[in-house]
Amino acid sequence: MPRRCAVFSNAVRRAACTTFCYEVDDIIAARDRLRAEGARVLGDGEPRLGAHDKPVLFLHPKDFCGTLIELEQV
Repeated sequence: MPRRCAVFSNAVRRAACTTFCYEVDDIIAARDRLRAEGARVLGDGEPRLGAHDKPVLFLHPKDFCGTLIELEQV
């Protein structure tokens, strides 16, 4: 595990924060860029309506030091 990732992961665990949500303007473009960089999208890869009736996607925690990443289109 790269050092920066390990430091971040330890800080996140101490803070008990296991999920981050990032707001994006274009969820499809964000998904495609992250996939191109090796991130895995959970599910079928298509956005679904989230709790705020906005499109959301989730990225695999193993690709982000054990932290679940949510993308929400604003």
